[in-house]
Order: sequence, then structure tokens, then C-alpha cells
Amino acid sequence: SDVILRRLEELHPEPAMLPPDGERAAAEALIAEAGNLSSAGFRFAAAVRNASVTQEEVASLRAAFEDGLDALDAAIAEGGGPFLCGGSVGLADATYLPFLERWAVQLPLTSGFALRPEEGEPPRWPQIEGWFVAMAEEPAYARVRGDTYSWSAAV
Repeated sequence: SDVILRRLEELHPEPAMLPPDGERAAAEALIAEAGNLSSAGFRFAAAVRNASVTQEEVASLRAAFEDGLDALDAAIAEGGGPFLCGGSVGLADATYLPFLERWAVQLPLTSGFALRPEEGEPPRWPQIEGWFVAMAEEPAYARVRGDTYSWSAAV
């Protein structure tokens, strides 16, 4: 949760997980927006598996989710990437990571929705794909990241 991440930042300020004060607004905006993207994604994921939801409703929820992903992709580009707020991993990345990692594996299995491209295909969200690649190269993340088998088994 945001509260836990911020408390860890207080207790362990080095390396800093939030940008300096003059650059913090973009990180705070992304962190604040994470709940909206998370909600949009989970609403879509749940609707796909709910027989009482119409195809029109699923399409609307998918479009809202895609709009959120478009906005995140644009925000990463605006910040210079490859991480959410520029060249180093931070609190915003830790905020988005749990649900984006899960969706990258589970959504193709449950809804046919590909957050990441098939090998050799161009990404729909190139900045988000660059973020996934950069995160995979982070040593701290490598120690805790989920694996495809585990996320698939949780479906």
C-alpha cells in the first residue's frame, strides 16, 4: 500500500524512492492515478468472466482500461523513461508493479487481452513495455518478482 511504501521511504531514505521536491509532483500524480488504473483493470478483468455483463459493457470497460494504459504510456514518455519517473526506479514504480505484473500474465489467459506484445510484435504501449524490460533488469526486483507459472496458477 501507499502508506507502507511511504513509511519504508521514511525509514530507509537512501536510495531515495521519490524524486527531489522540485521534481516530486509528477511522481505524486502518478501515484495518485494508480488507483484509477487499477480499478479500471480489475473492473474489466471481472466483467470478462461475468456472464451477466453484456458485450457492450465489457467493451466499454475495456476502452476505459485502455485509456488508462494510454495515459500511463504517455506519462512514462513525458518523464523520459524507462521508469515511471525517469531514469531510476522509484516509489511510483513500486505502486504500479503488483497489478501490472499480474495483468501481464493473467489477462491474456482470462480475456485474451495482451498488455505485453507477443515476441516479435510491436507493443501497443511501447513505454510500458520499456518499463517492464527495465524493471526486469533491476536487481532488487529480480529477488521478489512473480513468475509466469505462479501468476498463471492464481487464475
